[in-house]
Amino acid sequence: MAKRCFMIPKQKNKCLNLIVWCIVAYIGIAYTFMGFYMPLLGDDLGFYHSFSSQNDCWYAYPRSMYRQWIWNNARMADMLIPLGLYVMPQWLCAVTYGIMTVLLYYVIIRLCGKVKNSGYLRNILIISLISFTFRWDALWMECCTTYNYVWGAVFSLAALGLILKHKARPNAWYWWISVPFCFIASAMHEASGLPLAIGLMLYFIVTGAFKRFSTAEKVMSLFFIAGGIFTMTSPASYSRVGYMLQPESPIDMLLFSAGSSS
Repeated sequence: MAKRCFMIPKQKNKCLNLIVWCIVAYIGIAYTFMGFYMPLLGDDLGFYHSFSSQNDCWYAYPRSMYRQWIWNNARMADMLIPLGLYVMPQWLCAVTYGIMTVLLYYVIIRLCGKVKNSGYLRNILIISLISFTFRWDALWMECCTTYNYVWGAVFSLAALGLILKHKARPNAWYWWISVPFCFIASAMHEASGLPLAIGLMLYFIVTGAFKRFSTAEKVMSLFFIAGGIFTMTSPASYSRVGYMLQPESPIDMLLFSAGSSS
C-alpha cells in the first residue's frame, strides 16, 4: 500500500515528461536566438580570417585541416570550424547552436537510462546539473568553443551510446556511417576523447566485453579508441601543456573546469 502511494499515474507522468522536454526545447531556442546576433569574436575571428586567406583552391579545406594539426592541435572540432564560420550561412550556424545544445541534454538523459514512473524527477535533476554546473559562461557563444565543448560532448557520448547500448550489425545501413563517426567523435577534443578511449579500453580489459561484441561493434570501438589517441598526435599540442588562459581557484577547477584543457 505504501509503495502504491508513491506511484504516479502513467498519463500524468507523460505530461510531466513533456514539460521536461519543453524546458530543453526552450533552452535550444534561446541558444538559436543568441546565435543569430552573435558577432565574430575571440578565436572565431582568427579561424575565419585564417581560412579566408587559404580558401584559394579546391583543396583549401583539407590543407586547412593539416595546418591546424601541424601548427595548433589535433582537435577534429577545430578542423571542422570553417564549416560553421565560413561555409554555413549565419542563420544555419545559429540553428546548429540550438540543435546541438538540445542534443547535449538529450544524449546525457538517455544514457542515464530509464526510471519507471519517476523518470521526470531524474530528468529535472539532470537538466539542473547540466544548466548550473557546466561552464556555459566560458562558451561566449563562439563557434569555436561550441564545436569543441558542446559538439564534442554530443558526438563522443552519442558514439559511446552506439557502441555500448545499441546492437550494431555489419549489414545495417548506418554501420558504414557509424564507423567514421566514432573516430570523429572521440577526436573532437583531447580532454574528452583520450580519457574516454582509455576508459573504454579498461572496460574491455576488466569485463571482457570486447569478445562478446559483434564485428560492427568491435570496429566502431577500435575507431573510437583510435580517434582519442589521434588527439595527442599533433606536435603543437605539447606546447600547451601546463598553460592556462586565466587563473582559477582550485575549488573551481575541481568542480566546474577542465583547467588547461580549455
